[in-house]
Amino acid sequence: MASIPTPSHSIQTTNTSRTNFPCLPINKPIHKKLHICLNKSSLRVESCSTPNYNDVVVDEEMDKIRRLQNGSDVRGVALQGEKGRSVDLTPPAVEAIAESFGEWVISGLEKEKDVRVSLGKDPRISGNMLSVAVFAGLSRAGCVVFDMGLATTPACFMSTILPPFEYDASIMMTASHLPYTRNGLKFFTKKGGLTSPEVEEICDKAARKYANRFAKVSTTLPITPTMVDFMSAYAEHLRDIIKDRVNHPFHYATPLTGFQDSEARSAWGDKELGELRAALETVLWEKANHAVQVKQSGSRINQLNTEISGVRERNKIVAGELVTYRDLLTDTRREIAALTAAKSEDERHAATYREDATTSHIMARDISMAVEQKLIRAIEHARAEEKRETLEELGARGIDLSDDLKEARAVEERLELLISLDKGEDNSDEE
Repeated sequence: MASIPTPSHSIQTTNTSRTNFPCLPINKPIHKKLHICLNKSSLRVESCSTPNYNDVVVDEEMDKIRRLQNGSDVRGVALQGEKGRSVDLTPPAVEAIAESFGEWVISGLEKEKDVRVSLGKDPRISGNMLSVAVFAGLSRAGCVVFDMGLATTPACFMSTILPPFEYDASIMMTASHLPYTRNGLKFFTKKGGLTSPEVEEICDKAARKYANRFAKVSTTLPITPTMVDFMSAYAEHLRDIIKDRVNHPFHYATPLTGFQDSEARSAWGDKELGELRAALETVLWEKANHAVQVKQSGSRINQLNTEISGVRERNKIVAGELVTYRDLLTDTRREIAALTAAKSEDERHAATYREDATTSHIMARDISMAVEQKLIRAIEHARAEEKRETLEELGARGIDLSDDLKEARAVEERLELLISLDKGEDNSDEE
């Protein structure tokens, strides 16, 4: 029987060195690219862990990043010690997410240079380690990075709008109320926090980057982050708001004077704190009610001033009409003087005609009295008409003067009747 030659097998494995982050074991399988060469006499398998960024990657690797999304945040396990959970928020993952966020911000602003991004964090022990990954990712994206150190979530958003900082975007590293082993990222722009679809888009890009790289993050940053003391400026901003809103009448610059520290508050007990809180609320309500009353009084005063201005304008018109009446009275007096002269002339003629003297005198007196009476009635009628119009105007503005208006109308009607009777008598005399 002919012997079948046994082929020889040669396996060569080349593994490049991997840099893992200190104190953070990463159980990430190495995806090796296999080159298999077959011939009749030999089989050689070459394995290389050097990444090729154009290779198609396994969905499982990408899902590791996608699973970190928690609504509009990124949350994960950053430290070992949590039963049943392995570390998934690793520096390489954070670097990929930070880089994708930086690229997203740059794309939205449509500028490639001087895109400024700040980072704040809470006191979690994983914060310093993951901050390096954030700085590396943002720098890789081309952003200028600013380290605010310990900060609050509202402070990170305010750093995008509070002068002179006004960063283009900000990241807050926190996991809120979750255990110390957890950590996470919150993202902000000048418009506010990112939405869930926006974070999903960023995580999807980060998943591709993560799956096509070594499971490591470079500790050598191309651009050193700039340390900024934003919290002092933010605290001063909040103090100014408190001073302005409290507006304490005695110590404006220190509106919380009289409040005790935490130990003293504990000594006071709930009862004392409740009384203090009730007293403060009472003062604030009184100030608010006073402000409302002042505003209402101001509105009423303005309304009254407007009405007074209207009355003054009307008085000016009435004064002008009175001048006209005075001129009319002067003309009437001149007429009376002329009539008196005529009377005198008649009396001189009566001397000649002695028998008619008495009759002429009576006629002249009657004429004079009639004219004077008509003039007086005309003036009284004009005044009554003016008074009635003024009362009607005030009544239209909401002032109740119905009794006075009724009386004024009665006087005006009576005078009109007398004038009408005078005209009737004049017509009879002419006939």
